[in-house]
Amino acid sequence: MTFSQLASLPLRPLLTRRQIFRTSRQHWSLTDAAAFYAEHAGRPYVDRLIQHAISGPCLALGLIKHNAIADWREMIGPTHVYKCVGGFEPR
Repeated sequence: MTFSQLASLPLRPLLTRRQIFRTSRQHWSLTDAAAFYAEHAGRPYVDRLIQHAISGPCLALGLIKHNAIADWREMIGPTHVYKCVGGFEPR
């Protein structure tokens, strides 16, 4: 995915050239994904998480902005769909 394709997504308000300093298209191996998600080992969802992570390419973003991760999480909404009771409207 190119920056212009990425910028056309509904997430556009956060994604400006000043806030993303690097993109990298990656395809993780099982070993890479297991190492990245090691803190989740033993949780009931970890196998599905790893299988999803290795199922195809992903676009890694290097964000540079004050509170970038917190702002990103607020923008994309809750991790758990059931917490969206009453609806979730992305920014």
